[in-house]
Amino acid sequence: MRRNSALALLSALLVLLLCACGQDGEGAGGRSVALIVKSTGSEFFLSVFAGAQAAATEYNLELTIAGPETEEDYEAQNRMIAQAVEGEAESIAQVTEGIGQISSVVQTNSASSEESAAVSAELFDQVRLLQDQTRRFQLKN
Repeated sequence: MRRNSALALLSALLVLLLCACGQDGEGAGGRSVALIVKSTGSEFFLSVFAGAQAAATEYNLELTIAGPETEEDYEAQNRMIAQAVEGEAESIAQVTEGIGQISSVVQTNSASSEESAAVSAELFDQVRLLQDQTRRFQLKN
């Protein structure tokens, strides 16, 4: 369930990111977006690539997809990011901002979940106490 939610959130972020690139209303006209991921061999990222390709086509963007074959190849991933920055691929700052916003939402949701769990536990304790007290009363016929 969480994986599906994360995929939907990432897809929405990517669509918003690609939309932001073509804000002039007539397509991006040569704008480029670099999508650099942790691993190109993951099913999750393969579905992200498909969504990114569709959005790039729809908004007339030049999309470059890159990533190491394994998630542990941090050096290759850092090198790819540096190359994208040097190549002046747009949207890297927007992705960083988007990830920060997602992180903030996740932290807020986590805090809300913890608070809800605490309130639920307190209500459960109160229900038990009320049940114990009502058992003491008996109706006489």
